[in-house]
Amino acid sequence: MIQARETWSHYSERSTAHVPFDWAIDFNEGLAPVLMGGWEGGRWGYIDPKGMWIIPPQFEAAGRFCEQLAQVRINGKYGFINPKGTVVIPAVYDYARDFRCGLAPVNQGGMWGYINPLGDWVLPPCFDQAFVFQEGWAVVQSVAGYGFINVAGNFLVEPFFGNAQPFHQGLAVVKIGSFYGYLNTSGAVAIQPLFKQASNFSENRSAVKTTQAWGYINLLGEWVIPQIYAETLNFREGLAAVKIGNGYGFIDLTGILVIKPQPLYGPQFDRAENFSEGRARIKIGTKYGYIDKTGYPLIAPQFDHCGDFHEGHAWVRLGSKFGYIDKMGGFLEPEKVRQ
Repeated sequence: MIQARETWSHYSERSTAHVPFDWAIDFNEGLAPVLMGGWEGGRWGYIDPKGMWIIPPQFEAAGRFCEQLAQVRINGKYGFINPKGTVVIPAVYDYARDFRCGLAPVNQGGMWGYINPLGDWVLPPCFDQAFVFQEGWAVVQSVAGYGFINVAGNFLVEPFFGNAQPFHQGLAVVKIGSFYGYLNTSGAVAIQPLFKQASNFSENRSAVKTTQAWGYINLLGEWVIPQIYAETLNFREGLAAVKIGNGYGFIDLTGILVIKPQPLYGPQFDRAENFSEGRARIKIGTKYGYIDKTGYPLIAPQFDHCGDFHEGHAWVRLGSKFGYIDKMGGFLEPEKVRQ
């Protein structure tokens, strides 16, 4: 067994290879949007997991691919491209969001509506805000408040909520008066508005608070983990990051602390994020690294910031520059990045 305090210095000797990008976003559907040339006058393109340019830098802004379409900005307006970089929906919109369930929210003339992959209006612009579909429903906002529509534009509940979040596991967080509860897909309040704050369900658990501390409820609204944490994140891959005292650890679905804020392998975690593809971001001092589900330091804190792993890679920042690493901390080979 590796002894405490041996590991961080050993792993921090990992090489910090060249990071060529001015910004980077998660991989999705096999491609990642990256910025070259700086924020002023720079251009976005797309690379593959080998670091090769698939779509050369040419766009003023770019988003992830979702349902084989990605939003891009050209001459101040938003449209959509396919994975070959061809503009398939002209850039005529003031703002755009991702495609989900075959529809994308777009803004034209100050109002939001939804288009299909051909660029045809399915739901004309009539909302103050419109968000992506999740589990067949989308949050929309009007002067009266927040509500939910389906892909046909029919309301589940007419807008009146003070706030609303997308559906997860058949329930959506809604604000009624000064408190939060949960709505089901029949439009009924399934869990009464009793909470000062509430999060989306994940793995049959939701983090909520009625006092100054956070705990977790199940899909029936029953307490399953008591309110004892200063901060919580949603469960992912069977574990959730929680703040205990001045540090962060991880609990399992029963509330058992399985990774302590100060693990066997090194110093206290000053910040922790949830697991993704078997890795979790942690912060020690001013630097970020990654641990596995035992708390083992797979990639030592060395980054000024970093993201979750998606499709085998995570973006990392060193100073003002970005790159990507694999799940063992190896950088994309710089010579494979054709600039």
